[in-house]
Amino acid sequence: AIDMWSCACVAAELMVGLPIFPGTSSHDQLVRIADMFGPPPDELLARGWDTPDYFHVLRGAEQAYTYQLKSPEDYARQKGTQVRESKKYFEYRLLPEIVAHYPVREGMSSAEIAKVKSERHVFSHFLLGLLQYPPHDRWTPHQALAHPFLVDGALDHWRPPKCS
Repeated sequence: AIDMWSCACVAAELMVGLPIFPGTSSHDQLVRIADMFGPPPDELLARGWDTPDYFHVLRGAEQAYTYQLKSPEDYARQKGTQVRESKKYFEYRLLPEIVAHYPVREGMSSAEIAKVKSERHVFSHFLLGLLQYPPHDRWTPHQALAHPFLVDGALDHWRPPKCS
């Protein structure tokens, strides 16, 4: 199986030249992912073997559990390590902002800049389809290959094809 999340991370890194989640540890990467996309859904965390390593498990209403991402200090204390300073490569927090604000080549005409901005919008849409927390919401390779970013089509009202 193709890891579509990793595919998106590699594609984004090729575009901006830096990793989009440059964590100093697996916990630091989760912090960065949650900062960009919000916390993972509780239903997903409930099935994760390592969830208690990274999240405080709290009893919610009606016997349901809720999850709170551990602070870097809590995680380091649990692991018996020090909090390592993490790098911040981007001024912007959300992926579409990072892609949209990546510098354009000098000397481009306003028409060329408009075309690049449109292409970046399509690219962001492509990445976001691959970077969905629940695996069943993430586009399959077949769906991704039909995306306008890869087939040079228009994004207007595009929907991924149904999986067979």
